[in-house]
Amino acid sequence: MKNHHQVKIESFYSENKRMPSYSEMAKLFGFKSKNAVFRVVEKLIEAGLVAKDHLGRLIPAKTFGEIPFPGSVTAGLPA
Repeated sequence: MKNHHQVKIESFYSENKRMPSYSEMAKLFGFKSKNAVFRVVEKLIEAGLVAKDHLGRLIPAKTFGEIPFPGSVTAGLPA
């Protein structure tokens, strides 16, 4: 199930055709601290929803925008 942070980022990406900056995410999430945004981003990276490019900018991961199905298992060779 998608969390509200993921939904807000996906909506921003859909409207702007780019990932939001940390400042923009702070506004989207109602946070006053970029550190709080950093913690959310780390969890999204761990979940495989977003990644960072060679410059450290957020980019959508392969699973970005997909709806996870409970009980589904990812199979195949590690990427």
